Amino acid sequence: TPVPEPSPTSDETFGLAAFVQALTGQGRAVQANPSRIAKPYLSVLGTVVRVDGQPVQVFEYPDEVTLDIDLASLAPDASSAGGVDLTWPAAPHFWRRGLLLALAATDDSALVEAIDAVLGPQIAGRTIGE
Repeated sequence: TPVPEPSPTSDETFGLAAFVQALTGQGRAVQANPSRIAKPYLSVLGTVVRVDGQPVQVFEYPDEVTLDIDLASLAPDASSAGGVDLTWPAAPHFWRRGLLLALAATDDSALVEAIDAVLGPQIAGRTIGE
């Protein structure tokens, strides 16, 4: 009898642990910081995950409605949220998969490509060099 293939993680249950596992599976060095972070334009607390030493902020939402409300105020290029201008140390990138939102301000195209491979294309932000 053939062994069934494990089912892929559904987007609804995709969370921080699955994100870390997927990046680790790519051979990346991943470390989650247990302390929580807050962004004034997001309604949930997040976790900083270091991917090859670079910070990626990960926010897990309780439901899709709350995530949709938070994202509704974010400008497509991430220049503002809720009418407040945002400044970034590098190109901002936002990704969403299920109830998980990830944010990285980076000009490292390899990091962006690694996260794209796990979460899909970014939903807001800028391309590197913009």
